[in-house]
Amino acid sequence: MKLKKSWKLITAAVLIGAIAIVAAACSGSSSPTPTASPTQAAKNLILSSDMVTGSGGTVAPAAVCVLDNVYKPGEEVVFRIRVYDPATGAQMDNKALSSVTVSLPDGQSFNASYGGHPSTNPLDHFWSYCWVIPNNYPTGTISYTATATAVDGRTGTFDNFNVQPSLLTVVQ
Repeated sequence: MKLKKSWKLITAAVLIGAIAIVAAACSGSSSPTPTASPTQAAKNLILSSDMVTGSGGTVAPAAVCVLDNVYKPGEEVVFRIRVYDPATGAQMDNKALSSVTVSLPDGQSFNASYGGHPSTNPLDHFWSYCWVIPNNYPTGTISYTATATAVDGRTGTFDNFNVQPSLLTVVQ
């Protein structure tokens, strides 16, 4: 019986000591100083993007709007982009953004447009650009970027993961 009581006292003493140490550590006056103010941190726009097969070219209707990254010359790649305001988390439309541009490493740039998809009975709204791969376009992997500019001057950029199997790939 005495052993149980002693054990309970030791356990309680250890718990009280641990609480005291945590309380002392938390009550210190030094706190981490943020490196950027909330206004600075919320400056860069947030972009997400993917690629789907477009209806142009020689694809089967069942393949339209399906995620893919392997295309042949003459097929249509649709770049889909969402842009978010980091301060509010809200998706940004054509009233909040002055431009969204898709750029390829060969220097080509395309202006995306904002709209409902599918166009006949929209279920969602986002930025997009349809690019038909030229017949003489070189085969291989392509990294693209999407850049958004807000009407208030803030910007943001989407970059691909630099992992070959996930990059846009042109095959014969």
